[in-house]
Amino acid sequence: MRDELDALFRELQSKAAVNYHLGGVVRGLMDVQSPLDQKDERFRRRMTRGFIREHKGNLDAAMDHLNRFAMVIGNLEMLYQQILDHPELDLESKVVLENSARDHVARLKRLHGRQKTTLTDITQLFLRLSRKCLKGTRKRK
Repeated sequence: MRDELDALFRELQSKAAVNYHLGGVVRGLMDVQSPLDQKDERFRRRMTRGFIREHKGNLDAAMDHLNRFAMVIGNLEMLYQQILDHPELDLESKVVLENSARDHVARLKRLHGRQKTTLTDITQLFLRLSRKCLKGTRKRK
């Protein structure tokens, strides 16, 4: 039982960490978007560079936490399998537990997939912004 609680706790930590880092980058993108449309070229360059410097770590951390979340899901699957293989469980309990375990893991995998898609989209926006900043710097030189 202690292992199951530890696994669930790690699951919650992983989900929250990915969402935290992705949320920080999204908020940064939203903050940068409106001033980039209105100000002069020098201001846009400074805003873009500041954003890249500030949020590159968040993207890296989100990727790391997303990978850890995938490992947590795998560990949780193995833990459920160990519980289901326990000889003292009767057939009815195994069926109920197996259904709930399967549903739980499926929900986590869907969440992981959505987080992965969000991370991919955010990373593409981040790279597009970085590319635009580099092009602007090269034109000036």
